[in-house]
Amino acid sequence: MAYATNQDIIDRYGEDQLLILADRDGDGAADAEVTSRALADADSEIDLHLAKLYDLPLATVPSVLVQVAVDIAIYRMCNNDALVTEEIRTRYKDARNTLRGIAKGETSLGSVPESSGGTASGPAIVSGPPRVFGRGSGGGLR
Repeated sequence: MAYATNQDIIDRYGEDQLLILADRDGDGAADAEVTSRALADADSEIDLHLAKLYDLPLATVPSVLVQVAVDIAIYRMCNNDALVTEEIRTRYKDARNTLRGIAKGETSLGSVPESSGGTASGPAIVSGPPRVFGRGSGGGLR
């Protein structure tokens, strides 16, 4: 499941920042393979933490997860230490701490609707014919 898009990165960091990190061929446009790989890495990292408590994929993406995905993707696009600023590193660490808090149940995503492909949240109900043998019947073991 995609938690964020290129537009989410632009909305939060600006197009100039995206170009600095993802325009590896210098043509003035963010390289699709760079951004898609970074966003996919962010999705995988988020899924690892959410799978403990939530049925995936989520029916809707809470805004906190969009921010977490963007911060992780930005950090992943930094292909060398010269591009990793203290702000990017701090936001990445904060995003990871948020995910750890969610996985531990310390932080809630709020009311997240159940996904259509998930498991039922209620108890399992089993029905069948009445028992033939039991503790009170004469034919059982004693």
